[in-house]
Amino acid sequence: MEIKINEKLVLQISDLLDDLCMLYFDATRNEKFESSEVTNYKVQKLHLHYYDCLIKILNVFMNQDNLEDIPENFEKQINEKLKELSSIFENNEINSEELRKALFFLDIKAFKNLHYPIDYITPDAVSYIAYLIASYIIDKKELIYLLDINMGTGNLAFTLANYLDNEVHLIGIDNHELLSQICVLKANFFEQELEMHVGDCLKLVPHEIDLIVSDLATHDYDDPTYHSYLYDKGIKYFPYLAVERYLDLPNKCKMIFLIDNDFFSKPGNLEFKKVIEQKGNILALITMPESFFQNSKQAKSLIIIDNDKHNLSNHTEIFTLPNLNDQTNFKQVMQNIKNLFN
Repeated sequence: MEIKINEKLVLQISDLLDDLCMLYFDATRNEKFESSEVTNYKVQKLHLHYYDCLIKILNVFMNQDNLEDIPENFEKQINEKLKELSSIFENNEINSEELRKALFFLDIKAFKNLHYPIDYITPDAVSYIAYLIASYIIDKKELIYLLDINMGTGNLAFTLANYLDNEVHLIGIDNHELLSQICVLKANFFEQELEMHVGDCLKLVPHEIDLIVSDLATHDYDDPTYHSYLYDKGIKYFPYLAVERYLDLPNKCKMIFLIDNDFFSKPGNLEFKKVIEQKGNILALITMPESFFQNSKQAKSLIIIDNDKHNLSNHTEIFTLPNLNDQTNFKQVMQNIKNLFN
């Protein structure tokens, strides 16, 4: 689906929301106990973090909350900014992708404020490539059930929901309560249907999923109550366990996972390959350009998997995407990927 993006509008919305967040932060700060001096920033516990402010402001904007117990001068400034934001919405046709991009900038600021690693946020370029691949492999039906098993900020899943031609019933799973709350907030702001589950994606397994897409976390999983073929053999690498778990979905399902480039060299990789051979297929492996990431160490690849037990194949197509400045070769590789699935 082609979506027109007004970048000026995106920045206006993002800047206004940022101003509102900072105004709300200052309005609720108790100067007797909390200094705004830079020298004290790392040693004092702030009364609110950036996401606290964003949650409050967006809920007020959507008439789901009210401003309470803040000084009159701050309330006046915030209300003026809210009117300005409302005016932008009233006088422009704003699509959900423009709103997603506006909040993407605020996610980065929030992560810096909370000292979360920025690479936990899936880059826009990677999300868009994942959408293109999803459009090649997904069934051409009106409604699809799209699951992100490690949703994080939702950047990857919301991008696909915005661009795919299908109507999307979006389902998210994440064990991080704050980020799950942010995903629900975004879905309300975008007017995107979202079924959000807070918990362990190895234990909360929805059924009748058409497509799974996820930027997989890379920690070692440890839960003595969990059992699977791989886990019981002492294999704890979470991406292996996640793939193993979702290969067992009763319906046919395609999966697109963003993985570390050393994915196939982790402890237990031989046992993992046996599971893939028995239960599904690795259809393609696509190496992403390093320029999509902050540095070469954070570069990742996309792996496309299905669980079609009646079409077991040991053949995997491997593609390497060149940098975007090499447009001719980039388009050719993307066309080759498209040809594989059409």
